[in-house]
Amino acid sequence: MRKIAFSLVVLSFATAAFAEAPDLTGSMQFLCNPNLSRWPTKSSNDGRARSMTTIVPYKGKLYVSGGCWDPNMGYAPIFAVDPATGSFEKEFAAGTERIDFFREGSDGCLYAGGLDVHERSPADKQGAYFRKDLDGNWSGLAAKVGSLMHVWDICCWKGYVYSAGYHICRAPESSPDKTTDALPGDYKNTVKFSKLSGGTYGVDRRFYAFLPFKDDLFCIPYNYPYLDVREKNPFEEWRFSKSKGIFECTTRPWSEIAPNVGTNDMLAVQSGYVAPVSAVPFKDVVVYVFGVVSVDSTNPWCLYSAKNVNHHVKATKVNLGEGVYPFCISTYTTKKGDKLLNVLAAQFDPTDRKVVNSVWESRDGVSFKKLFTFKTGQQASALARTDAGFFVGIGWRFTTRWNLACKDGSSGNAGDDVSGSIYKIP
Repeated sequence: MRKIAFSLVVLSFATAAFAEAPDLTGSMQFLCNPNLSRWPTKSSNDGRARSMTTIVPYKGKLYVSGGCWDPNMGYAPIFAVDPATGSFEKEFAAGTERIDFFREGSDGCLYAGGLDVHERSPADKQGAYFRKDLDGNWSGLAAKVGSLMHVWDICCWKGYVYSAGYHICRAPESSPDKTTDALPGDYKNTVKFSKLSGGTYGVDRRFYAFLPFKDDLFCIPYNYPYLDVREKNPFEEWRFSKSKGIFECTTRPWSEIAPNVGTNDMLAVQSGYVAPVSAVPFKDVVVYVFGVVSVDSTNPWCLYSAKNVNHHVKATKVNLGEGVYPFCISTYTTKKGDKLLNVLAAQFDPTDRKVVNSVWESRDGVSFKKLFTFKTGQQASALARTDAGFFVGIGWRFTTRWNLACKDGSSGNAGDDVSGSIYKIP
């Protein structure tokens, strides 16, 4: 039985003792790479399409997918992986260019969000998002009129399934095909942000993340990452009105949703957008990654734990340590019924040009302790935990920060790790 040394990180910016947790690189067991069967080459496009952003345990299997929507790389296969043997089955050829996430509904069904409809797929396989019913059959669902809607998040809350993208839509979980628009009738898609130097930035509003609390459901659109936007303009907080059946907007200071962002946290980018990502409700809080969202990955800035204070989001930064960036959040319930929250993060080691990944655990969504680390050629960006151990998926190269070199000369993978690979850490 291995001993694990814990380092404690609390919301008062305690420093993480990075070296204290055991290095379990030697315990990693390659399980499989299902996406390699769909995108097999060393090309940059195939490498991006294979990248792992989510692994979800569901009814004894691990569910994964991939794809890319710029350029379009669909269809996106939905794979069910046997966690014991690594064998996998393609359950559904989803008519979308990419699937970034899965969500289990309160009704026990499994949902997957689609990014761009793959119009060359058969009509019965197309959808803005997808659902596996209790009978085991997958189907495509429409979230809003218009075939190019991207669904960046799905939330099942109080008997309804909500989808976020070009609009916010809702449908009863019992009748997911009966979708209605959940925005005001006079809603305008375009929004302008003022510059510090004068003038405006114009952007088509895109809704990116649901923050579900017990009493309130919020939806947050993405925004420009530019400093003058964040200093000049408040962020938009869209809150669901139960009485009206729609989301209503209020503006709030950035310090409420992404406080204490340091210079070293941010990417020096002149493109892309920032938003909460991978928001996970856990007990009385919602934990999320905040960073720049892009075509097939997230360039994370910080990890936050948020509360619902007087019907508004109030977040506090979780300090994982200097140069440690969070990529994925997952939950796990032990055999005894204890609920745990796990975070997968990564830090670059310039000495041997490896990524030092770390897995963290929390029992309250507020304080975190580091369980272990493991090294890879490029960052792990997907995490799942079952009774059998941890499962991690390799993502796309985080070159914007670390400029990882490809040892084999290809542009599709870095170091010795192929994107899309799944490893088990018992």
